[in-house]
Amino acid sequence: MTSTFNFVKILSVAVLSLIIIFSVTLKAQDPIPLQRMTGIVQIDGISDEDAWLSIKPYPLIMNAPTFMGELTEKTEIKIAYDDEFIYAAA
Repeated sequence: MTSTFNFVKILSVAVLSLIIIFSVTLKAQDPIPLQRMTGIVQIDGISDEDAWLSIKPYPLIMNAPTFMGELTEKTEIKIAYDDEFIYAAA
């Protein structure tokens, strides 16, 4: 039970951090709307459910070593919502 609670705390801090980073980073850009989640997801740290397949990843840019350069690693961040929660996967 404690490890599950710790995982949820860490995940909550990570999601909040992503939201803050996106709000600061995207402030000078056009807003990117959140997408609605359709389907059920299991909060287990793996975003392989069908519900995630319909969510489009956010566009990312490289900051270092080359600002606005091509990404050197495959990176995806998805944020979605439903009637009860906001979900984030990276």
